[in-house]
Amino acid sequence: MNLTKFINEVDEIAKKYDKEKLLQIIHEVARTLPESSRNDFIQMIKNVEKSGVVSSKQKNQVLFKQQYEQ
Repeated sequence: MNLTKFINEVDEIAKKYDKEKLLQIIHEVARTLPESSRNDFIQMIKNVEKSGVVSSKQKNQVLFKQQYEQ
């Protein structure tokens, strides 16, 4: 599945969930990340906390590392 379609599908699914369910999902994603991607994931969360958004570049970097550094 290409990245645009993937992101759109994730967004549509996430809209249906409450805060508690989204926290569970974030926890599960964090729990299953390879060690090499953990710092980038933490940085991405911190950037959202500061600005309210994650840049496309940051999202792509995390997805790229997850795909190719396993």
